[in-house]
Formats: sequence, structure tokens, C-alpha cells
Amino acid sequence: MKISNLKVIGLNNVYSYNIEIKDNILILVGENGTGKSTVLSILKSIISRQWEKLSEYSFKKITINIEDKDYSFTKKELALFAESTEQINRVGHSKASIYI
Repeated sequence: MKISNLKVIGLNNVYSYNIEIKDNILILVGENGTGKSTVLSILKSIISRQWEKLSEYSFKKITINIEDKDYSFTKKELALFAESTEQINRVGHSKASIYI
């Protein structure tokens, strides 16, 4: 998977980042408290499809370029998606328990 760009708008309602990733190498440099670790956690959550974890972060919009295609979502869109995924999982688990 080739990721070439990550944009995070409104991180903690303060910061916005447009991060270029070249040759799958990412180096973040900045002062303490500017969101470096949070950006890495956001990237990890996206790659590992941990939508519920991703929804814990405060942001307005995220855009990620994977294989030369942009994928964008707002915090609200993510919350709706995470909620619907959670409901599907609950229904699937309850049906499984009926058959056991």
C-alpha cells in the first residue's frame, strides 16, 4: 500500500497539516504538543481500519492519498460510519449466539 499524502484539518480545533509521504518514509519534527504523535496514531488507525479509535480524535476533516486516489471524510461522516459498523457487528453477534 503506497500512501503519498495525509491531510488533517482542524486537529484539536487548532492545527491543520498537509503531510507528504515519499517512498513510504515519514519524518515528523515539531515542538511538544503540536500533534506529532496524534498524527501517527491517526495514520495507524486508518491503515488498521480502527474506525472507533479514529473517532476518538478531534478533527474536522481527513484526506489520505492511497495508491494515487484521495479518500476524504469528516468527523461527522466517520461517526456515522463507525456507528453503523458497530450496529452491524452487534446484530451479527446476536445472530451467532442464537445458533450456538
